[in-house]
Amino acid sequence: MKYLIYKSFASASQPVKSFDTEDQVHSFIADQANELNYGLYRWWTIDGIDFYDVGPCIYAVHTVA
Repeated sequence: MKYLIYKSFASASQPVKSFDTEDQVHSFIADQANELNYGLYRWWTIDGIDFYDVGPCIYAVHTVA
């Protein structure tokens, strides 16, 4: 699997990061939350896309098979 991370809801833009494992995605989100929002984040899924709100920005994680 490949995980592409886009900033905000702009899925038409270029991904800001890509990872090969879900653990790498979670580590990136946790690092961003620690840096930008006192370690707090919330998440939800819409139409198979996971969204992570880390304070000043929201990341959309697209999974590519």
